[in-house]
Amino acid sequence: MRKIGVELEFPVVQSNGYAVEYSTIRRLFPWLEASGWQISRDEGTGECVEATHSAGRGQGRFGYVRDSISTDVGFCTIEVSLSPEDDLFALARHWDAVRRVLLEFFTGQDCHILGYGVQPLSVPERGLIARKGRYLFLEQDSLNRIVDQRHGADVSVFAISASNQCHIDVYRDEAISAVNLANGLAPIFSAITANAPVWRGGVDPDWVDIREFFWDRGWSNRIDQIGIPDRFTGFDDYVERICAFRPLMVKRDGQYIQITGCRTFADYLARGGDNTGMTVMGEAVPLSCAPEDIQFHGGFAWWQARLAAPYGTIEFRPCSQQPPDATLAVAALGLGVMESLHDAHALYDRFTVTDWRRLRFDVLRHGLKASLRDLPVTALAQQLLDIARAGLISRGLGEEAFLDVLQERVSAGVTVADPVAAAFDPDDLTAFLDLVRIR
Repeated sequence: MRKIGVELEFPVVQSNGYAVEYSTIRRLFPWLEASGWQISRDEGTGECVEATHSAGRGQGRFGYVRDSISTDVGFCTIEVSLSPEDDLFALARHWDAVRRVLLEFFTGQDCHILGYGVQPLSVPERGLIARKGRYLFLEQDSLNRIVDQRHGADVSVFAISASNQCHIDVYRDEAISAVNLANGLAPIFSAITANAPVWRGGVDPDWVDIREFFWDRGWSNRIDQIGIPDRFTGFDDYVERICAFRPLMVKRDGQYIQITGCRTFADYLARGGDNTGMTVMGEAVPLSCAPEDIQFHGGFAWWQARLAAPYGTIEFRPCSQQPPDATLAVAALGLGVMESLHDAHALYDRFTVTDWRRLRFDVLRHGLKASLRDLPVTALAQQLLDIARAGLISRGLGEEAFLDVLQERVSAGVTVADPVAAAFDPDDLTAFLDLVRIR
């Protein structure tokens, strides 16, 4: 039976709706440590950046057994990674336990954890980026097409974003087929789960899910690493695409080393032991490539879906964080699709990669009001839900109930972004927070 894991990102805001202060986040990790969690520090800054805890429940195929609470690109985004579980009900109990831990701390700090895709009021800026050395390398590689240089770089948009991602067991003989269809069907996932219409203190006039469009804005100089890739023909093709990326960094003895002087990651590999790098402190160091660098570099494939070789999973990545009644609905949808790969592939094969790419932008603008070749996306969404429901029913555990909240949206033709936008009032956040606050 396939296992399920999740990576859940949540914006944290003060009572006034602005991003939580860094001093509050600094208090979080000692508090977790006092509660039995193990603390990790960033090698470049020395700051506490992660707390892990033995789950005592789920275990991945390759032995992954620890839960993690950390900050994402922005210190105002808390990321929760749960060790895998055998079924969605176990995962729900697992999430509930960690949710209670986070609520205990942040409620005491007069802060709110949001089931929402982006900071609603705070603007992207360097000052919100987490104190992690590797983000220095990302900022150096980023442009200034949307964020003024005085305030940071385009990568700063990721300091205010929050996604809902899931990992599902995948096996070698199905992996390439699965990652192709997961990338192609991602716009339907986005249509059902769009949840980022409000940011910078107002309702965006163009986008119902601005968070996913951040990838196109924030990495406009790395377009081969984002969005929906061309179909992969096999594992060799998948690895070759990754090796064609411009290199960023590798990890050595817990430290991040920037790769310098190479046009592509393939060039870095070809040079073997004749590479140079730079530490987060700006020190030039000799650098030799290692086999594990390929897996690490695969983490810079920011496509809608990717293979996570260290965990033996496929990662579904397109969805913004969901309100509290749908936190695990994305995982349910991904799991159901994986359990019905044949039918899911039939839906995927009806359209070209170009079609799916066009639909991606249409759903990010219009949600469930989008269309593909004059076919309403609600029809495609219903087909996908039917496929996923059949897959979950085949597991015989009653997990299909986790799809009910998504079915309500599709049946009404209203994604969660619609009531969220309608409820937003910059002078009174009560109604907005009532919809998205994690309780």
